Amino acid sequence: MLNATGYQFKNLQIRLVAILIFLMFAIPQNLQWFKIVVILIIYFLYIGYALKETIKVDKAIINFMVCYLTYAILAFVIGAFRGNPGVYDFLRVNITYYVMLFIMILCINQLKDFIIIIKAVILASNFISIYTLLLLFVNLGIWPKKYFYMLDNVSAVGIHEGYSHITNTNLSMLIFIFPLLLLLINNSYVKQFISQKYLIISCIAASVVIILSGRRVLWIVIFFSFFVFIMFINSTNNSILKKILTIAAISLSLGVVYYVTTNIYIFSLDAVIKRLFNVFQKTDEYNNSNVRLDQIAALFKGFLNYPIFGSGAGIGVEDSIRSYSRPWTYEMSYNLILYNSGIFGSIIYVMSMLIITLKLWKEAIKKNKIALAILVAFLSGLFASGTNPYITSSFDFLIFIFLPLMYINVKDKNLENG
Repeated sequence: MLNATGYQFKNLQIRLVAILIFLMFAIPQNLQWFKIVVILIIYFLYIGYALKETIKVDKAIINFMVCYLTYAILAFVIGAFRGNPGVYDFLRVNITYYVMLFIMILCINQLKDFIIIIKAVILASNFISIYTLLLLFVNLGIWPKKYFYMLDNVSAVGIHEGYSHITNTNLSMLIFIFPLLLLLINNSYVKQFISQKYLIISCIAASVVIILSGRRVLWIVIFFSFFVFIMFINSTNNSILKKILTIAAISLSLGVVYYVTTNIYIFSLDAVIKRLFNVFQKTDEYNNSNVRLDQIAALFKGFLNYPIFGSGAGIGVEDSIRSYSRPWTYEMSYNLILYNSGIFGSIIYVMSMLIITLKLWKEAIKKNKIALAILVAFLSGLFASGTNPYITSSFDFLIFIFLPLMYINVKDKNLENG
């Protein structure tokens, strides 16, 4: 049993983890030194806690870490042996950061503690929505530029014919956040701690900025999330009327957003559909080649040279170079994994992700709706990472993996029967 001091240490750990998660979602790829300091403090506090308490970690988490680190260490060793230029960049993201973030999982082992994490995620979502809208308003001349602080170098807005294209880094975090929050709206356990109205308002704000973002992957995620919400969230009561009302409410909300944005000349359904399907074309409207299709072809050609164990981490292919300062980076993450780690390493990588997926699925079929929400968010993150280097290239985007692992380690998930 924890004494008063132990509870204080434990509570402080949880609060620091919540702060860290907020920063990872809301301000990615910035304030990295501060985030590292927070992790070091968490480590210091956890050592004192661990000396007095028995540490229990879910078997699935151990299996994941062993599996993933086997893939990563193998790719690193081969890359280091071959002298690949980006091998230590790979080491930092895929080994060092995984070991560092593992401490977050150990700090959260009760469902009531995980609710604090969810509150941090909601706060981050609202921060992202407000920041994105202000960024758009600044570029439209609606909001004074002197009252807006740019969080990253890629925050920009392009106003095209029929749609806007917003590129702030933290907007990409809605890939994970939106499905998570949407599928928690009707959760009876979460309602005990978080206002349903607050969740709904947060989801509406996120929906608006997703629609205005012009980001195809976000559009796909929002439709996928609503599909799961409609099909599964009310499956326990088999209420056809409730599902019809849900569909009507969602349609009405999207209709209002469409009407408003169309009338201020930002949004055109025809332009959006055209942009969505341009991803499948070999060339765009300006006759430029599709860089992602080029990468697939070039990386697969490179894979054929090292089919079993791969080229090793930290090297690209000469036929397709996306960054001359870091030529080992690509948008097509999974094609790069196949090239760098071969068939053997890729199988281990897929196994590690399946461990998380299957564990969440087993919880979801027990009618644990938090598990379902996290599963949909996790799958959305995996999907998006296939065509954008999210979880393979950044400390902050690893939260797509470590937040699901954190929930898996919660011991009293049976309390949530939502």
